[in-house]
Amino acid sequence: MKKTIFILSAVFFLTAAQAQKARVGITTGLTYSNIYDNVEGNDKTDAKRGLSLGMILDAPICTGAFSFQPTLQYVQKGTVWTNYQAEKTSWALRYAELQANFLFNTNKKNGGFFVGLGPAASYAVPSKKVVENNEGTSEKALTFGDEAINDYRRLDLGANGIIGYRDKMGWLLAVNYTYGLRNQHPGGGDTKYNNASVGIKIGYLFKN
Repeated sequence: MKKTIFILSAVFFLTAAQAQKARVGITTGLTYSNIYDNVEGNDKTDAKRGLSLGMILDAPICTGAFSFQPTLQYVQKGTVWTNYQAEKTSWALRYAELQANFLFNTNKKNGGFFVGLGPAASYAVPSKKVVENNEGTSEKALTFGDEAINDYRRLDLGANGIIGYRDKMGWLLAVNYTYGLRNQHPGGGDTKYNNASVGIKIGYLFKN
């Protein structure tokens, strides 16, 4: 599976790099994530804050109004559960994520607004669960796989939407929403876990 993700990432970036006037850049930002499930209980669920850091390519398609913009990033996701005993559990999930957005740009040459949609693939990297209660704080490394003994599944597939503004110098500010369509609860059954994340990011596209 690791090889598959790597190959897909390489194909996206090499394809974009071959396009005329493609620009490479970097992005960083904040994430607000949650895990939606169908489990009834007394836990209160809150969004978890995190960071993102990645590389971006922007390649024109046909006219300057459209572009293909893949982003490969490290992103922090998860959720925070608080039960009736005031015990707080933070699921600190970490992913290598590929977003492959197709954008419409209002005025690409001199900067302007852009909006886009595309698929997203996330591959879990070392993550942890942090429990805080009256006895103190404890940490546990999460396990990933498709068996019931695992905490989460390793691969998440979903959809991403993005809207933002880019100036003529190459600076950009964007907001994106990613929703995982693949159930992350391992071992089958009726239980469902779905990742959802809002990202606020800034970036810069270097000149050719």
